[in-house]
Amino acid sequence: MASSGCAGFDASAHGAQLRAMVDSLDQPEAEVFAGHVPLMFGEACIGHLSPAFSAYVLARRSLIALRDGLLWIDPLRPPPELSARWHELAVMCRTDGWLPAWRDEAYAVRHPAHGEPICELERGAFRRFGLKSEAVHVNGISHDGRIWVARRAASKAIDPGRLDNMVGGGIASGEDATSALLRECQEEAGVPLAVARGAHFTERRVSLRREPDGIHHETLHIYDLLLPVDFMPRNLDGEVAGFSLMSPDAVTEALCGGAFTIDAGAVTAACLLRHSGS
Repeated sequence: MASSGCAGFDASAHGAQLRAMVDSLDQPEAEVFAGHVPLMFGEACIGHLSPAFSAYVLARRSLIALRDGLLWIDPLRPPPELSARWHELAVMCRTDGWLPAWRDEAYAVRHPAHGEPICELERGAFRRFGLKSEAVHVNGISHDGRIWVARRAASKAIDPGRLDNMVGGGIASGEDATSALLRECQEEAGVPLAVARGAHFTERRVSLRREPDGIHHETLHIYDLLLPVDFMPRNLDGEVAGFSLMSPDAVTEALCGGAFTIDAGAVTAACLLRHSGS
């Protein structure tokens, strides 16, 4: 994309709206966490639970205890034991309807001070426990500056049918951003490995907000990928209903009309602003 940019695109007409999408991605912690109960791993806060879910978890008498008004997990548990016990609790939560978006995919629960994994947990439990996850997002750019946009499959547990980045997905336990990028490029859009390796890292952004199923708290690793002239994306994992090659003006119209997911919308808006010089 560095060579072609968003050809002929002028963001000035919608610049304020695009910047607002980007700026609203990371909402103030004091507002998002207000009224929620902190989840402590020893002395470190790793998550936040709603009062109702906190009461439910404490009633299960499994893994999480109450200390000085805070939820507490023993930091001396070995990671495999902690993973197993937390998985058992998550299964209970799923059975009782607290985890509607079960994925059968493990994410790393990381220590907020040094970022090292302390255990792993089902991806679909992260929002309910207010845990911080990580994801990669890729702006797929054609040779003429148009943007490949994906439409999420109707079967997706979150935001079915909405517009998304050409490639986007969570960083699973045991992965780093680069390995997740290469895997997601192949699974979601059939991008050859040699092409995917050319993705250009642009920035990291934090996405923080309340959702009906808990708190969405995620670090987004954002890339631009300039694609070959003859490239046609094809989904291999069933998570994408289809792709559209859209001009920057058409993408802007879709963004302002609320057609994108929140995270993908902010990532795409930032891309348009960046390459229009705004």
